Amino acid sequence: MVDWLHNAQAWLALAAVLLLAEILTTTFFLACLALGALAAAGSIALGHAGQEALVAFSVASVLSMLALRPFMLKMLRPASEVRTNAAAIIGQEGRVTVAIRPDMDEGRVQVGGEDWWAVSSNGEPIAVDCRILVLAVDGSKLTVRPSDDPSPPLVPPGQGA
Repeated sequence: MVDWLHNAQAWLALAAVLLLAEILTTTFFLACLALGALAAAGSIALGHAGQEALVAFSVASVLSMLALRPFMLKMLRPASEVRTNAAAIIGQEGRVTVAIRPDMDEGRVQVGGEDWWAVSSNGEPIAVDCRILVLAVDGSKLTVRPSDDPSPPLVPPGQGA
């Protein structure tokens, strides 16, 4: 029977199995262990004893978990505060293209090159060509206020509709 602790091929096989298993999990935990197994195989190839290979495996695994794993997880799962789609226009400025008249339930604005139905945040009319600030998104309707209005936004920046 071959003593796997002293066999570089056994460590390489373990690294390959761990990398294949990592493809199924995408946690980068098994990949860190695979790096440790590669370090152990390298240690054996350099002529070190089996116990030294085990130390190389342990040290390389722990170091890769501390240094590499957080970076890889961040790359795999980007920050959740990134706003996308309609929520990304909250806080942007635009221009009124059809007067916002709450009594007539009409009004259109252009924000970021897109045309939106809009309502005034305070129920006051807003004239054509007035600069507006987007406060909230509700489906295809924006809640806006004139951009020179110092009142606080309805939806804090970073939160979607």
